[in-house]
Amino acid sequence: MARLHAGDRLHVSLKTGPVDTTFVSATAQDFTADSGTVKREDVLRIERIQAKGGGSRGKHALIGALIGAGAGAVIGAITGHVSNSPGKLNIVSTGEITGVTTAAGAAVGAAVGALIPSHRERREIIYVL
Repeated sequence: MARLHAGDRLHVSLKTGPVDTTFVSATAQDFTADSGTVKREDVLRIERIQAKGGGSRGKHALIGALIGAGAGAVIGAITGHVSNSPGKLNIVSTGEITGVTTAAGAAVGAAVGALIPSHRERREIIYVL
């Protein structure tokens, strides 16, 4: 536990169950966190939680927009080709349909991408009983 510093975010497995907490201090007999003090013998495992870079929401939105635009373009091209077949009334061109579905796909993809969390967590095992 010497590798812990006050303020470290922790996932602590106790005999009574797991708890996410912040480290305060430790002695040979006790472990103290912001959630309270427990006997060291009641601690089964301690993991330090560290943020791990996973990209930004903007990056995820851009990737989603590109994927959505690609899917929208394919859907628009197929839809436009079918709706502009011989013998059908041609109100809009294939290009117009493709443009609209590409923009709509990009918007939906960007929204979905922006919902993806921008970070992940990494856990480092500090102590195991």
